[in-house]
Amino acid sequence: MFLPDLKAGLSNIYWSLVEGGHFAAAVWASPAQDTLIATMMSTVMKETKSPPPPPGTPGPFSLSDENNLKNSFITSGFKDLIIERMNISFDFYSPNEFTTYVIETAGPLQMMLANQTHERKEEILKVITEVAKKYVDNNTGKVKFENEYICIVGKK
Repeated sequence: MFLPDLKAGLSNIYWSLVEGGHFAAAVWASPAQDTLIATMMSTVMKETKSPPPPPGTPGPFSLSDENNLKNSFITSGFKDLIIERMNISFDFYSPNEFTTYVIETAGPLQMMLANQTHERKEEILKVITEVAKKYVDNNTGKVKFENEYICIVGKK
């Protein structure tokens, strides 16, 4: 998802495999099937007035089109492709725990916040925490995000 040159990256991976070797990858499906990243990114983009990245820019959803993903693997030489969509749930004990997770793990978010003042960053983190409250499971009290990802395996 984050390879600056997908074709070169996949080709290098392909050529580094032994004959008959396999390469597996997992990428996020579209934002519509991804509440965690899509919610966080749209919130931060809105708060920082950041435009969406241009088409073709590496990022969390850059490989969400299954046909493009498959064609990228085929073009790089992979064969016997297997593609499967799977669901994953991210559970957090609280909206604050979610915000801490986001700030510690989301590289694209960190880049968008890099030019903000300390005070503005704190305000944006409070907004993220408030948005996370919409995903609290009434039965458990935990924040729950449902996401879909695409697994792909190719063979040399």
